[in-house]
Amino acid sequence: LHGMQGTPYIYQGEELGMTNAEDFVLEDYQDIEIRNMILEKRTAGMPDEEILRRIRIKGRDNARTPMQWNDSENAGFTEGKPWLRVNPNYREINAAAQIDRTDSIFACYRKLIRLRKHYAVFTDGNYTPLLEEDPHIFAYRRRSKSEELTVLCNFFGECAENPLTEEERDGQLLACSYETVEDMTMLRPYEARMLWKKFDMTGEEER
Repeated sequence: LHGMQGTPYIYQGEELGMTNAEDFVLEDYQDIEIRNMILEKRTAGMPDEEILRRIRIKGRDNARTPMQWNDSENAGFTEGKPWLRVNPNYREINAAAQIDRTDSIFACYRKLIRLRKHYAVFTDGNYTPLLEEDPHIFAYRRRSKSEELTVLCNFFGECAENPLTEEERDGQLLACSYETVEDMTMLRPYEARMLWKKFDMTGEEER
């Protein structure tokens, strides 16, 4: 997303890896649409377990839990009673635990924002999809007159072969979801990479 055209957006908590609420019971939900749905389905005879299963798939309140600032009571969000319950994993996932770590999700987002500000190709490069028929890898290229950015993403929990040629996958590694890249011909589970090249005025790659 952060390598594509347009303005990327970050939902509050996304930059910390906050997760959907998975332990809510029906009474925890406050969304009026959900409350109406619960009444409707109960009236129709649907078991509460099935209603809850459906809400956990589509309910908006799943992602509306209070911001997780730290590991204190109510995740540091309020000293009162929040509208929605705090996600119980706030003691492990919170801003205070990540802000000074270089390997945190928060650090990754800061780096992506910094890259967009530093490299013009993020904003003015053309967009070309790559590997459109590949069942495992989502990839694209951004190209301007002087820069090229290649983005590769494996959205699956198993290794995926990188079918790009050596020349196509060459470039300076700007970002990776792993600490190091071990094999350019393979993407590890859920691995994403950004590769960058700079060209001179004739279009030749600078070495």
